[in-house]
Amino acid sequence: MDMQETQEDVYRYFDLFDFNNEDFLNGLENVFESYLDQLNNDKDERIHEIVTEISPEDKERLTLQAKTFYFSKETGNILNIEDYQEWKKSQNPEPGYSNDYQKVVELIMSGRENEIPGIKQIPDTVLEGQGSESKSSQRKKPWEIAKENEPKPDEDNEEQTNKEDTTDATVI
Repeated sequence: MDMQETQEDVYRYFDLFDFNNEDFLNGLENVFESYLDQLNNDKDERIHEIVTEISPEDKERLTLQAKTFYFSKETGNILNIEDYQEWKKSQNPEPGYSNDYQKVVELIMSGRENEIPGIKQIPDTVLEGQGSESKSSQRKKPWEIAKENEPKPDEDNEEQTNKEDTTDATVI
């Protein structure tokens, strides 16, 4: 392997490296605290304002520096930040959106949704009188079916009297 391929492998490994472990996150927090302390100590004594937040640009720069330090310490691979950033830019140019997508976004943002091809306008009203009538009978509910299957009180009494009559007849 030549030096170019080896360096690219290191860059790829750096991209995939897990920086979510507790050691790194604690170290990063310490870096931020030290940076804030340094900012507050370097202030002109006439300015009594205390800095409590790090700008997003500085935070991003400090995070990348901490990542390269931690990566080098853990893997033994040395990583130059500037070279890595150049490599990263050349590897992943941001994908541009298609012209059609950009046109649709522009039409939506300008409030001209009705000009988007393929969009149908649906009226907000309900059309009366155009519905169809049901042709099937209405299904019975479970309790209605159970009621139909129950014997009627008159039939129940007749069956019981017939049973009593037959038992009496056999006894004689």
